[in-house]
Amino acid sequence: MTLWVDRRRRLFVAAVVVPACALVSVGGDLGVAAVPLVGGVLLVSIVLSVAAYAAPRPEVLFARPGVPAFETGADLSVLALVPGLVALSSAWVAGGIHARASDWSFQLLTGFLGVWALAFCAAVAWRSPTVRLRSDGVEARQLFGGLFVPWEARPTVADMRPYRLALTYGRPELVRRRGWWPLGPHGIPVTGVDAGFLGQVIQYYGQDAGRRAGIGTGDERGLLTGV
Repeated sequence: MTLWVDRRRRLFVAAVVVPACALVSVGGDLGVAAVPLVGGVLLVSIVLSVAAYAAPRPEVLFARPGVPAFETGADLSVLALVPGLVALSSAWVAGGIHARASDWSFQLLTGFLGVWALAFCAAVAWRSPTVRLRSDGVEARQLFGGLFVPWEARPTVADMRPYRLALTYGRPELVRRRGWWPLGPHGIPVTGVDAGFLGQVIQYYGQDAGRRAGIGTGDERGLLTGV
């Protein structure tokens, strides 16, 4: 399921944003009739998000031969919330614009905040947090920042939690951060994959430099089932 969603991110974003734009354009005409629709979409999104959060995550990494890299899949619990949040923000924007069309300042503020909210939701759907294992190191990415740990930094997994790995380094000065990274240089967020499995794979490549050249290939991915 994670792989199916991950390969169709563009379709997912389009399927969410296009109805949202339609709701904004006709929201004033729908009035209170849109409330059950928006509420239903939000409720379904919350239920699906909770179910995805509680479900066991797969012990699998996806091969990206073009990079080349192994990559974690999409976080389904986050993606499931996006349609509900988009529907809610779209209805709010539509109500503000159509109800007070004569108040241009309120209309401008509402439109700006609504566009920002829709863009944020689309960005989350387009680029949910991922961890990439490359031949030169481990790259963790979030919406507002990233962390790169070269294998030369000699990373070791010190702690495994369901949604976070804590690393220690033999050469911490080689670790690079960019943007806003709230977990610090030692924290890696884990989404879309079992944390224990990801930690074992990092340990595996950290200790065996000879296998790193095969990262991103189908043959090497098949060997990870035995890690």
